Amino acid sequence: MTETLSHSVSPARRTAVAPQRPWASPLLALLAAAIFVSPWDGASLVYVNAASLSDLWRFVTSHWVHWSPEHLVWSGGAFLVLGMVCERRGRRRFLVTTLASAIAIPIALRIFQPGLLSYGGLSGIDSALFGLICAQDAHAHLRNRSWKLVAVPTTLLAGFLAKIGYEFFAGAALFVSHTDTMVPVPLAHLVGAAVGMLASLDLHRGTGFRKAERSAPNSCHNRWPKQGA
Repeated sequence: MTETLSHSVSPARRTAVAPQRPWASPLLALLAAAIFVSPWDGASLVYVNAASLSDLWRFVTSHWVHWSPEHLVWSGGAFLVLGMVCERRGRRRFLVTTLASAIAIPIALRIFQPGLLSYGGLSGIDSALFGLICAQDAHAHLRNRSWKLVAVPTTLLAGFLAKIGYEFFAGAALFVSHTDTMVPVPLAHLVGAAVGMLASLDLHRGTGFRKAERSAPNSCHNRWPKQGA
């Protein structure tokens, strides 16, 4: 009986649920490292509050600029790990989440934190990918009625929100060393996490993301003044 059921699954269905081999996330992480070691001045890529409409491309490029080796290791390393997990689950959703958070974060900074002079680093996008993973796992556990396992991603999200709260009230990053010229930007992390959780939703079941990716598994700074990361 078991053998008959296993052979009844078509090759096309087995292919549809197979994890995708990540290549975009390692390339994007490598881009951040290449920019950091390049002799080219990355100041032209950084988000600055005074940027004109002709410099809107800085909204995206700023995330790949880092202020120190420590900043690059933490932000870039987290992006590599989280990005590969997300890309294995679905490359399209990973890319959409990355681009959406890259755009949403500077817009939020421009509106709600106008005093921030400049911003750089992948930590905001890292937050989006983390939010995406946790939300996907929570959805999967809820669909399977695995009520106890739902606590795992929700606890991770609660811990992440506590980290953002600490950064907001302490004015210092929890992992990267704080300096007078590089300060954490909790708003960027909060916006990123929100984008990731929204990206986990399946607004059109049977099409779009769900058709192109496997379901989530059941388990789960600096050379410029006053900069954010």
